Amino acid sequence: MVDANTAEVTYVKPNIYGFVPPSSVRDAIKNNTCIVSVMHINNEIGVINDIAKIAEYCHEKNVPFHTDAVQSFGKYRFDFAKYPADAVSASAHKFFGPKGVGFLILNMNFVNGYDLKALIAGSQQFGLRGGTEDIPNIIGAVAALQDSHKNRAQKNTRLLDLRNRIITGLSRKFRFGEYKKYAEMTVKGNETKHEETPTDLNPYELVLLGVPLEMVQRYTPNTLLLSVAKNKGAPFCNIKLRSDLEYRGVIVGIGSACLTKSSKASHVLEAICAPPVIKRGTIRISMSDLTTEKEIDDFIEIFNEVVKSQMNDI
Repeated sequence: MVDANTAEVTYVKPNIYGFVPPSSVRDAIKNNTCIVSVMHINNEIGVINDIAKIAEYCHEKNVPFHTDAVQSFGKYRFDFAKYPADAVSASAHKFFGPKGVGFLILNMNFVNGYDLKALIAGSQQFGLRGGTEDIPNIIGAVAALQDSHKNRAQKNTRLLDLRNRIITGLSRKFRFGEYKKYAEMTVKGNETKHEETPTDLNPYELVLLGVPLEMVQRYTPNTLLLSVAKNKGAPFCNIKLRSDLEYRGVIVGIGSACLTKSSKASHVLEAICAPPVIKRGTIRISMSDLTTEKEIDDFIEIFNEVVKSQMNDI
C-alpha cells in the first residue's frame, strides 16, 4: 500500500559521458508515472540532453514533461515548437539578470488537465501563484534576456573558440587521457571499490569529461569539466588547486572535493562512474560573454604552474 502523500521516484542513469539516453527515459516510464523531468543542459558537465526526443516519448505515453532549462536560457533560443516541453524552469542570473529571479513556463493544457493547485495560494498569475510580483527585477530579467539573445549565434561561436583555445593550450603542456579508461575502473553499483589505478596509465594527465569533442551539438560552449588525474605519488587535491588558482586571480568551481568520501562529493561524477582519482582532481571552468582571449591565455599559464607544483613527488 502506497501512502497518498508519498511519491515513487525512478532515477535514470546517464552514460559515462553524462548524456541521458532518451530510450532509457522511455523504458523507465511506468503506468503510474505522472511526470518526467530531465535537465536540458547539465550544470557541471555541460552536456546537452535530447529533450525533444524525450518529450516525444513522454507524449506518446501521455505523460507530461518538465525540463530544467537554467543552463540553456540565455545561451540558446528555446523554441517551443522544437522542444515541446509541458513545463520549463529557468533563472535570470544565468544571463546577467538580477539574482533571485526565476520563472516557470507552463502549458495550460498541462495545468488544466491535471487540475494543478498552487502551493502558494492566491489569485495572481491565473491563480497559480499568490503574492505581489517583483516587477523591477522581472523587468530587469526580461531586459537581460533580450540583450543576451542579441547576436547569440556569434557569441556562442566565440565561446566555443575560447573553449577550444583552453583545450589546445593545455594540450601543449599536458598529456590528455581518455575518460573511458577511468570509467571502466569503476564497478557499477560500487563506485568507491577501486582505489588503485592501473599501472599502465601515465603518472599524471588531464582528462576531459563529457561527450567527445566532435559531438559539438551535444555540449554547451561555455563550460568545461576537467580532471587532473594523478596516478602516482600522493593523491592530487582539487581544493588546493582551487585555492592556488584563486590566489592568482583565477576562479573555478569544484563539484567534488579531493576528500572523495565527503558527503559533498558530486552526484554528477558518481552518476558517470568517475573513480576516486578523477573525483580528486575535477574542476569546472566556466566562461561568460565577457571572457577575453587574454584571460584564457593567462589561465593556461597559471593552471600549468599550479598543477605542476603538486607533482613534485613524481
